[in-house]
Amino acid sequence: MKQSFLAGTICLLSSLAGCSTQPATYQQDHSRAYNLAHAGGLWQARDYDIPRNQGEDLTSALFDITTSTASFNTPHGFGLSLDAAGALGLASFLFSPPKQMDRDSVLAWIPHDKATSAEEAVKNLSNHLFDAAIATFQEQDYPYEVIYRDQPRQALWHPYTQTKITFTTEGYDCGVGWEFFPDQISDELAIPSFVMPNANGYRFWVGHENRYPKLDIGCKGATPDQTISIAAAISRELDEGVFFYLSPRTTNDHSERTPPMILDHGQPLLFLTPRS
Repeated sequence: MKQSFLAGTICLLSSLAGCSTQPATYQQDHSRAYNLAHAGGLWQARDYDIPRNQGEDLTSALFDITTSTASFNTPHGFGLSLDAAGALGLASFLFSPPKQMDRDSVLAWIPHDKATSAEEAVKNLSNHLFDAAIATFQEQDYPYEVIYRDQPRQALWHPYTQTKITFTTEGYDCGVGWEFFPDQISDELAIPSFVMPNANGYRFWVGHENRYPKLDIGCKGATPDQTISIAAAISRELDEGVFFYLSPRTTNDHSERTPPMILDHGQPLLFLTPRS
């Protein structure tokens, strides 16, 4: 716990320049979601220890959503039963997650053979996300419109690029977009082996309070499972080393909330302590 706190503090203090650390070592006592999150800069991410049956139900329900084979209708709904003490930590998180974990982000590592600078890494990732989104919309026959693509922007003295695409599905007005800040991308470093084995490249740092690789995806008035399903479909088109982090989402009546998750090429990864 002290080591995790110290690492988080160091990253926070150095986030103005982008936290640079040694290649992450996979922690077997934590989930894959936790390991990916911390490697990418979400140092406030934590795992939750919940009853085995609840974790299995939740994972199964989310997998059903992302594969579009069923709706989210487990006995526990979007959240977890509060009658088990082990669920209280996650329940508390769902109502008041740390700011860093309450925003959608792109976790990404671009290998050296696809980029030789931070600027090239931004261009490569943006092009890749664009191709993945358009391929998904065309496959699903969603009407879409590119509002702007890689539009140069300025946040104070920090340049960034922004892309926005609107589309419609099942009568809902939807959109997907992203923002990338070149000054929050690492120099070339060793990519963690559990992300991409035997590779060097560029990491998109997610730890900064404001200048992080923002993902903006959703449908106005739709249910959380519809947004998750669309995000998962785009995620399935992504290259190795590119992931989506989705923050908790609330139903329209505010009665239920989804857990935080990472989409690993269409598969939802939850922040649940591994169990034998």
